[in-house]
Amino acid sequence: MSNSPVSRALGFLPWLPLALVLATFAGPGSVRVAAQTTLDAEDASRASSAEGEGRGAQFGARPGETQLARLQPAGVLTTTPGDDAYGAALPGIRPVEDVNGDGSSNPCGPYASAVAARSFAGGGSASFRDAYDRMAPSHFGFGTGPQAMERYLMAQGLTPRSQNSFSVDGLADRIDRGERGLILVNLAADDPDATLRRRFENLHWMAVKGYNVLPDENGNPVRHFLFEDTALARSGAFAPGGRYPAGIPEDELQRIWSSPVPRGFGTLAGNVDRYYMGVSEQSPTWMTRLRQGAYLNGDQTRLRVAMDGAYDATRGFDRTFAPIGSSTPGDRLGGFTQMVAGGGLKGGLNLVPAGVSTAGNFIEQGGDALLGWGADRWNRGGLVNRSLGVGSTILGSVPKAGGWAVGGVGNLGSSAVGVAADTIEGVGNFAGRRIDDVGRGARRAWNWASSWF
Repeated sequence: MSNSPVSRALGFLPWLPLALVLATFAGPGSVRVAAQTTLDAEDASRASSAEGEGRGAQFGARPGETQLARLQPAGVLTTTPGDDAYGAALPGIRPVEDVNGDGSSNPCGPYASAVAARSFAGGGSASFRDAYDRMAPSHFGFGTGPQAMERYLMAQGLTPRSQNSFSVDGLADRIDRGERGLILVNLAADDPDATLRRRFENLHWMAVKGYNVLPDENGNPVRHFLFEDTALARSGAFAPGGRYPAGIPEDELQRIWSSPVPRGFGTLAGNVDRYYMGVSEQSPTWMTRLRQGAYLNGDQTRLRVAMDGAYDATRGFDRTFAPIGSSTPGDRLGGFTQMVAGGGLKGGLNLVPAGVSTAGNFIEQGGDALLGWGADRWNRGGLVNRSLGVGSTILGSVPKAGGWAVGGVGNLGSSAVGVAADTIEGVGNFAGRRIDDVGRGARRAWNWASSWF
C-alpha cells in the first residue's frame, strides 16, 4: 500500500472542499461531592434494579421523596435523607478500553457511543475499537458525525433519537428516567482567545453519566453534570481534586453546549444547538431505520451526508489500496465503490443540494430578523411603530416561508444523494463478495483436481 502524502491526498480530493465543516461533530481533547463519578458493577446493578425500569439511582433524597438507592463508595461524602445535596447516576456508565489505541488524537464520538452501548445489560460486547472502525474516518482522528453514531448504536440493537435545542432541565429529567444520552459541546467555548482552528478541534462528544445538586454560596440548589469522555473524564476532571469534582455547573454546561459550532459556520452545519442524542434499549423500528437510512434529520441532513462521505472516502481508500496479500480482489472492488460513492457523491455532488439548503436557511434567518424587528416595533406602541411592525411582519413572513421551502428541497436533495451513494456502495460490496466466492470456489476445484495428479 502506498502511504505517501500524495497518494492520500488524491484519495481525499473529492470531499476536500468540506474538510473544515466535517470537523463540526468532532473534538480533541470547594464543592461538596455528593456522588462518586464511577460506579462499580455492584453499584450499577443496584441502580438499575432500583425501580425495575433502569432508572438512575439517587444519592440521598429530595425532601419528601422516596430514596431509591444509597450508594456510599469510599472516598466521597455520603448524604442522608433530607440533606440539601443529592444526585442521580445512570447505571453502567464507565470507561471502555483502548482509547487512542490506533494513534487517533481524540475519538470522542466512537468512545461515547461505546460507553452508552456498554451500559446496557446486553452491551458487554461493544468495544471502542469496533466503534471506531465503524464510524470514524481514518487518518484524521476526528470527524465522527451523528449519522455514523446512530448507525452503530442501531447495529447494537439500540434506538438512538437525536434532538436539537435541548435543555439542562430536559437532560436532568432524562437522567432521572434512566435514559442514556450523548451531547455535543465545545470545550473552548469559554476561551475568548481561542483560534478558529482550536474551536473546531474542541468540538467534543460526551456520554452523560449523572448529576449532583449542591447548594451554592447563597444556599440555592445548583445542578452539576457528570460525563464519561476522552477529554475531561480521562484527565481526572471529575475526580476528587479535579476541575469538576461534583460535575460541570449547569450554567457552564449551558455555555459550552449552546451553538458549539464556531461562529460563521453554524448555518452551514445545520444550526446545531444543544444537540442531544438519547439512547434506549428498545430495538429500532422499521420507521426509525428508514429515516436514519435516508439521512433525514432536518437542517443537519446535508452535513450528515457529507460527514458520511468522509468516512466512506477514507475507509474505502484503505480497502482499495490495502497492502498486497492483506486483502481480496472483491474487497478492493467494494472499497473502490465505497471511496468513489462516498467521496464523489456524498462529498462532491452533495455540494449542490447542500448549497441550496444552506441558502434557504440564510433566507429563513432573514425572515426571522424582519419578524423580530416587527415584533419589537409593535411592542413599543404608537401608531407609527405598530404600522411598521405590521408591515415588517408581513414582509418577514415571505422569506421565512420561502427559505423554509428552499431548505427543505435542498435537504431532500442531500438525502437522495446519500441514498444513491449507499446503493452504489451496496452493489459494489455485493459484487465483490460474489467475486471472492467465485475465487474461493475455483481454488477448491483446482485443489481437488490437482489431488488426482
